[in-house]
Amino acid sequence: MHQKTKTATGIISPNSHAYYMAIVVLLLSFSCQTQQAITAKSDTRNIPGWTKLADHVAQLYVDKLQQIYILYTDGKIEKRNTELLPEFEYTNRNYSTVASMDVTNPLQLVVYYPDFQQVLLLDNTLGEIARFDLAQLDLSEQFAIALSNDNQIWVYDDIESRLKKINQQAEVLIQSEDMKIFFYGYSPRADQLFERSNQVYLFDQQKGLYIFDNLGRYFKHISEIKGGYLYFKNNMLVHVDSTVHLWDLELRKIQDITPKGIAPDFDFYQFTDSYEFILVDESMYYRAR
Repeated sequence: MHQKTKTATGIISPNSHAYYMAIVVLLLSFSCQTQQAITAKSDTRNIPGWTKLADHVAQLYVDKLQQIYILYTDGKIEKRNTELLPEFEYTNRNYSTVASMDVTNPLQLVVYYPDFQQVLLLDNTLGEIARFDLAQLDLSEQFAIALSNDNQIWVYDDIESRLKKINQQAEVLIQSEDMKIFFYGYSPRADQLFERSNQVYLFDQQKGLYIFDNLGRYFKHISEIKGGYLYFKNNMLVHVDSTVHLWDLELRKIQDITPKGIAPDFDFYQFTDSYEFILVDESMYYRAR
């Protein structure tokens, strides 16, 4: 049974043209209000001195050429140039969430999809050039991977507690000793992995930074560097937690570079020679340095 719609002038018949037009107007009004609510949700923050770059951002990476790579929450990767202008983008519909990227080599970008244990190499236009299938190695879920200086892949096998270098055929080329031998039964968790200057850095947020040579031999643990996350800037290691500190490659803390005017609840901080970036509630902001 039809219900009648009441207007300022009386009752509209459910069979009339005016009745259906009123329904259309109500639906359009609801749609506009919904869209405004969605827009407001992604633009709720105005941080003085900062300009919004993008919404729905999961992470941002910077390569040695000062190019940036925005990883969105839906898995899309967008490359932007040094002026922050979009150049290329990549989405893999076959896989799901991207766990991490390694942009050490701008010509061979590493993208890791943990749900399918797949590692993809992308070129400088974000075209796929190679693939590593970690599922063949029967590893537990990995949190981080890294590109080696000979274009192989470093992974940490937390079942065997060994750092391993693998090739595209999923063959283990190098592996470390069982790490539990060195730490009384404790096996580090690889929250991040890097290779720089013939050294491999394994970062466990709870326990600190573990360092290996490029043959997988363990030789140092820095317990001072824990919590937050790390990235390399030129020949410096940047540690971001509630503060931002620079460390040299001898692992000596040399400078507190915590920026002024930064949002106290930022989720991520990164910088290039020209810009600073912060991530707050999945929105990426930037300002000139």
